[in-house]
Amino acid sequence: MGLGVKILSFTLGTFFVLTGLLKVSPVFHKQTYREMRTELKDFVKVFPLHPSLDWKPSVSNYIRFVSVVEIITGSLLLLPYIPAVLKNLSNLVLLLLVSFYGWTRFSLGQDLHQSTPNLIFGMFLICRLILIQIEKTLGNKRRDIDRRKKAN
Repeated sequence: MGLGVKILSFTLGTFFVLTGLLKVSPVFHKQTYREMRTELKDFVKVFPLHPSLDWKPSVSNYIRFVSVVEIITGSLLLLPYIPAVLKNLSNLVLLLLVSFYGWTRFSLGQDLHQSTPNLIFGMFLICRLILIQIEKTLGNKRRDIDRRKKAN
């Protein structure tokens, strides 16, 4: 993994672990804890599976689930010795979660400025996947060049 991917993985992992912890526990910052819980209560109102399954999760279960997903996937991005496949899977799960947040804000009729963090971190997650693909492509080209040199 290149330096850019490592930096993005560390930054994204740290961000999602901290936001997950902030949603679960008021230990770090009580004001932010209350604001995030209030925000997620609104998210449950427009839960996407409600119309089709006639089911909504309880607010506390929803908050726990989202927090645990953020903490686990953020930790997988953050830790250095995790296999690339798990990191990429975590990246995709977080990208889905961020997309869901954006869709939920849109469904609630909130302004675009409230979705700015989702857009920014969604772009960072996409950039991480693009950088990984670029590194793979460059690595394959280097191997092809080395093989040609050895063949000659």
